[in-house]
Amino acid sequence: MEIKRSYSLRLRGEDILKLAPEEVTAYAVSKNSGVTHNTVYGYLTARADNVKRIELSAFADAMIKGLGLSPEEFLKLPLSEFFKLEVKGK
Repeated sequence: MEIKRSYSLRLRGEDILKLAPEEVTAYAVSKNSGVTHNTVYGYLTARADNVKRIELSAFADAMIKGLGLSPEEFLKLPLSEFFKLEVKGK
């Protein structure tokens, strides 16, 4: 019997903070972007592994306004900078 694989994307959490042009904290990302503290901490800390859903507008605001990436820089980054792929059912 063949075991079917399933895939899941997981946020890279704290690794995303390293994409900022200058050193920044999750608190500063929240403050600069207007995205709630809890949402930003969910995206950019060790709690990222538990995130099941992402509000795309909040994620974009956190990356552009909060991290300080330009819209062009943000769009040029590969998905692998933000997400890791989890394979289940090998």
